[in-house]
Amino acid sequence: MYLIHMDIPLNANISRNPAIAWRMLDGNLVAITPKDSTIHRINKTGAFIWNMLTSSGKSVRNIIDAVAREYGLTDAEATADVIPFLKKARQKNIVIVA
Repeated sequence: MYLIHMDIPLNANISRNPAIAWRMLDGNLVAITPKDSTIHRINKTGAFIWNMLTSSGKSVRNIIDAVAREYGLTDAEATADVIPFLKKARQKNIVIVA
């Protein structure tokens, strides 16, 4: 299995943390983590990823492919955008990696 940063496999399932309160504002995502009541402002690319996620989630590979298509990026460029977002989102308990 090919691993990427922070040991997240490309086939890992990424889903929204159901405990997160969130709203879209001007194309950006505002999420509140209830454990620490922190407000997180997430850019349009992060919001695009968030909108892809459902209770069943998406694989990292699917997310990278969708970001590449949406923004006209190469695989390497999309990976460079997606991986840091997923790392931070997982660290902040905004998404669940399974």
